[in-house]
Amino acid sequence: MTRNSDELLRQMLDQLGVDPREGEVPGPGLPPGWPSVLEPRPQPELRRPRRDEPCLYRVRVDLAEAKPPIWRRLDLRSDLSLDVVHSILQAAFFWDDYHLHRFAIGDGVFGRGQEFLCPFDVDEGDGGIPEEDVRLDETLAAPGDRLHYMYDYGDGWRLRIRLEKVLELEPEAMPAVCLGGRRAAPPEDSRGATDEELAELLDDPEEFDADEVNALLDDQVPEPGPRLPPMMEELVDRVGFRLPGARLRRRIGALAARPAPSPARREKEAALVPHQWFLDRAAEGIPLTAAGWMAPDAVSAAAEVIPSAREWIGKKNREQGTIPVLHFRRMMQRFGLLHRHRGELRLTQVGRAAQHDVEVLWDQLASALPLADGDEFEHDVARVELLVIADSGESAADLSEVPRLLEAMLWTGPDGEVLPPSVRHSVIHSPSHLLAEVGEHRRSREADSGVEFFDPAVVALAREALHLDAPAAP
Repeated sequence: MTRNSDELLRQMLDQLGVDPREGEVPGPGLPPGWPSVLEPRPQPELRRPRRDEPCLYRVRVDLAEAKPPIWRRLDLRSDLSLDVVHSILQAAFFWDDYHLHRFAIGDGVFGRGQEFLCPFDVDEGDGGIPEEDVRLDETLAAPGDRLHYMYDYGDGWRLRIRLEKVLELEPEAMPAVCLGGRRAAPPEDSRGATDEELAELLDDPEEFDADEVNALLDDQVPEPGPRLPPMMEELVDRVGFRLPGARLRRRIGALAARPAPSPARREKEAALVPHQWFLDRAAEGIPLTAAGWMAPDAVSAAAEVIPSAREWIGKKNREQGTIPVLHFRRMMQRFGLLHRHRGELRLTQVGRAAQHDVEVLWDQLASALPLADGDEFEHDVARVELLVIADSGESAADLSEVPRLLEAMLWTGPDGEVLPPSVRHSVIHSPSHLLAEVGEHRRSREADSGVEFFDPAVVALAREALHLDAPAAP
């Protein structure tokens, strides 16, 4: 079989909708050359480099084979991820996301280009890249470039997304806007109708209203929202302009716009009793054993004032066996309030100032809580936990959100799986552990629910730790 006949066979299989990579390798008796044709073909690397700065893409989206044409013109941020673009296309054509879909650049979808897969196809093991890991500017770069999109493998709706213009991104620009279009799209499960058959399925095939599309886009793709305090701006940037990032920005912006008064001085004093106990005791020096442990009498006394130590089982006179006391003491050191000096725990310079002024102690805790000296993962755990706690207000904080937000920041397990809810417990000095020692605290009776009830002072402290009341970034 010649090279030309190999190519002819490929074209025949493509026309039949057969992906040879999914078939079995032919057995003996077939003409020479057939096995080589049916072996998996490596996908070419067609992705473009991401733009250094986001811009605005003006694209025209045409429904293939529609006569008369059915199309939409959209302005899209170039840094949108393809899972967001999918949601935008669903809104633009008034589809309901009932079926599977995929994107591709190159000659088309299903083995003829480089494919970007919906979550179901990823789980099925199809060859390709998860769409949420790909930005629009990695598929379109210059006017004339095209991106393919197929929706509903049965009806086979094929959209061609062509880049018309690259525009400067204005600060107030919405991430997705419909500028215009023509004709109504075929409804779900209409068996591929694109021409005169639509007249039998739609009241008015010519009807199209860009305002209706934009109303749907407001729900699918949240607007950028206000500028955020620098620490929060960086947190949102870690997620990027994927759909979770846009929603996170809106959530943080709403939280920042909801100011909360700082607790009164007496409320801070009541909430920080164990912290004050360590400061007062360390002013005279807390003796340490040769191995570096607190002396038994100090451990017993500390266990009486640290909330989580009160329910600890045991004699509570050995620090290495009374974990809440050990963690709290190390927290005070990590927060820069205590240090080891000549076999004792002593006050640092900041600790001496905080001993006599609860406002200084409060501010030191708020500035240290994000734990910027930890590794990148620990730092992200800290900020995400603080956000969930700060946003809880007078209700419970659902810390089961933390793994989902970390996943949106592209943190996953060693095999790429979603982080389990227990992941935050691997971070010993996470804010939820540390803030459980401030004021009143209790957990839900439902095991592993992640629901925790924090003192109102804790919610205020979390806000200050995230600088939510600081001026927004310019």
